[in-house]
Amino acid sequence: MSVLIIEEKPPHFTDVEFEYKGIEFKAQICLLDTGKVMISFRVPKNELEQNLCKGLLNSRGTKLDIKINHLPMCANVDTCSFAILKGSSLFSDFSITVENNLILREDSI
Repeated sequence: MSVLIIEEKPPHFTDVEFEYKGIEFKAQICLLDTGKVMISFRVPKNELEQNLCKGLLNSRGTKLDIKINHLPMCANVDTCSFAILKGSSLFSDFSITVENNLILREDSI
């Protein structure tokens, strides 16, 4: 059984496995001063991961089915931010800020 622990005093990053649409990323999760949760990860140059992040750019205000440390959850996306490699259009880093109401999906119980 996996347990997700987010430190109470922001900003403290915790290493996690983040999965979206079957693609896993080594990520860090952090409770922000605003009470929201930020999930931040490096993006490989692979086409699959790059295309996934392009799709995430339009996810603001939507619910995502994600996994954190292999636990299936629903997350309401507040904002997305990213960095692009110099001289290219490839993502290098990506962050998603979600409402602090991550819900364990019923199908995981």
